[in-house]
Amino acid sequence: MKTLSDRFAILYGANQESLLLHSGAVCVLMFALSLDEIIFAVSASLLAVITSTKLAEMPVLHNVPSLMLLSMFALSGLFNDLRLSAIVGLVACLSTPAIAAIGNRGIEPVRVQTIRILSAWLPMGLTTASLVVLAIRDRPSVALLLALVYFHDLGLQLCTRPPSLRRFAPFLAIAGSLILLWAAVQLSIAPISPGWFWPFAALLGATMPASRLFTKLVVARRWQPTRSIASYIVTGPVWTVAMMALAL
Repeated sequence: MKTLSDRFAILYGANQESLLLHSGAVCVLMFALSLDEIIFAVSASLLAVITSTKLAEMPVLHNVPSLMLLSMFALSGLFNDLRLSAIVGLVACLSTPAIAAIGNRGIEPVRVQTIRILSAWLPMGLTTASLVVLAIRDRPSVALLLALVYFHDLGLQLCTRPPSLRRFAPFLAIAGSLILLWAAVQLSIAPISPGWFWPFAALLGATMPASRLFTKLVVARRWQPTRSIASYIVTGPVWTVAMMALAL
């Protein structure tokens, strides 16, 4: 009989994609970030669109409205204005029911299609737009988040393979990220002072599980491509807000 920790570990580690693809995507984003924030913005948006197109379980032509909304919302971060990005996101949300109604062919109710389209573009768009805004203001913060999430997901994949470690995999993955964060803070690599380590450790410890569980229970049921950014959906926007607040 499975214990509560076993069920949590299964649920927590459910949204995992290819480690090779994840590694390649992180390398591309890190390289783009080292060159220029605009290159990073375009690269992140293209990766989001490619991921959505590649993993979606429907023809590409049916994805066009979702991909357009995703691209528009993600690239709005280039203007370095959270209010503008919020307005773009709000307008896109309000226009989604109309897009669903126009493209509806009677196969499914408009309400269901609206939720599906929202699930397709909103999580990826919000994550990408928030990271683009932060990249324009503080590129090291974005690089640190990419590294923390990557090592979290790497640890999660490695620890879920041996049956003896599977139930402890979520905790070991989070612990690995926090150790990396602590090392970056102590070596002054991170744009975080030692006095802010524990607040940011608590932030990561709360948002990473929230991201993965929210993706599994809510978003991925309607849009499978979000599995590839399961650890970012909540963590990315919250990290951006926290870093911008720290800079005030």
